[in-house]
Amino acid sequence: MRVYKELFEDPIRNGTLLVLVVCRRFGCRAQFQPKPKNIEDCRDNYRTATKIIREHIPNFPKGYSECTEEIIKGEKNLFYGMVYTILQLSAGQN
Repeated sequence: MRVYKELFEDPIRNGTLLVLVVCRRFGCRAQFQPKPKNIEDCRDNYRTATKIIREHIPNFPKGYSECTEEIIKGEKNLFYGMVYTILQLSAGQN
């Protein structure tokens, strides 16, 4: 059970940080789970963020959208790469 507690409290793994980053970057609001209680809430957060990203960056690499399970499992470098790519591809937008 401790693994899940760490997951739900980690804003990178639970998807809350990505939602906040993309909302801030694109000046939008989103309905998401700020305190996820289960893995499906975490997945929903990533789906929400991905939807926003696709609306603003149609050419966003599909591979990042498909790697959310790995991020949830703890592969934080994928998260950092995703954020870097968002910032690079959205430079000059607003």
